[in-house]
Amino acid sequence: MRTIAICNHKGGVGKTTTAINLAAAIAKDEKQRVLLVDFDPQGNATQGAGVPSDFAKKHDIYNALHNNTELHPLGAENTAAYFDIIVSTLDLSGAEMEFLAEPGREFLLKGKLKPLQEKYNYCIVDCPPSLGLLTMNALCAADYFLIPMQAELFAVQGLNKIIEITDKVRERLNPSLQHGFVVFTQFDRRKVLHRDIAAGVKNIKNNTRVLSTEIRPNIALAEAAATGQDIFNYDGNCNGAIDYMKLQKELLNLIAYYDGVQSIT
Repeated sequence: MRTIAICNHKGGVGKTTTAINLAAAIAKDEKQRVLLVDFDPQGNATQGAGVPSDFAKKHDIYNALHNNTELHPLGAENTAAYFDIIVSTLDLSGAEMEFLAEPGREFLLKGKLKPLQEKYNYCIVDCPPSLGLLTMNALCAADYFLIPMQAELFAVQGLNKIIEITDKVRERLNPSLQHGFVVFTQFDRRKVLHRDIAAGVKNIKNNTRVLSTEIRPNIALAEAAATGQDIFNYDGNCNGAIDYMKLQKELLNLIAYYDGVQSIT
């Protein structure tokens, strides 16, 4: 199972939208078994996948961490999506303090995912908008990380901090954390500012690569989440569906290349 952490400490950049629709695109197009882990106490990925709140409360990831029990993936029959999901609720917000003194606290998620390694081909982890313990857990469990970001000055400035953190995680905690990727969301190529910022970010080093795929502004993405569906179930012909299908193809091709499975096509 290849694990990809979707992270950015800036909110509103499209992390959850990317997590849901990337997972759906891989499962739909590649016919792979995909697990989406909602590791954000806001539980937006859980809501966006159409899981009822009362059902999520019984099977959320916090209970598995708190009670030291196995994770409980919900299959597609319980959601409107193509993938399985580990759900989250606001209870997870207490994990940062609760596990602060726990030995090996950065590896709690990795330990919980281990029994699922043979069941899934890919695991997508939707991180909270922070660089705290939950995001550290995701990075310590991950093989790759994906940073969704908007073409804005402040977002670019914050990117250096994320890369600094991932470098430290790779060096000190998780040598298996290989390459990182950046994808621009809400990207309008007609805007000079967007093109200029994207051109500047192309110079990123430190094992982090800017993807050529850009996610265009598309109201259908927000509408799909509001109805508890991924974009392919909601409107498979819209720009959002086209862009996320392109994203998964580019990303999986690069992962296969870095894994030594195939050359870049």
